Amino acid sequence: MTTYANGYDTVEILEHNETDYFLRVRMPVHVAYLHNIERNPYWVLADTLRYRMDDQPHPLDVRELKVLSTEMIEGSDEAVSVTLEVKG
Repeated sequence: MTTYANGYDTVEILEHNETDYFLRVRMPVHVAYLHNIERNPYWVLADTLRYRMDDQPHPLDVRELKVLSTEMIEGSDEAVSVTLEVKG
């Protein structure tokens, strides 16, 4: 599963078609409230995932979080298994 984030927190890209020009993006309600984001969900350009059309950076720009590191830890009796992923 792909994880996306903006400059504030993780976001969810809502249902869309491959031919859509814009995508609806939703961030957690409490994060939007704390940063005075009035429109949630909000729209981004589908091809660039940018909030603004003039290519100027903005905190609401969306980026895909890539897995930088994965480590699996198992207990000695193999009853417990934990997978840790570092994304950025």
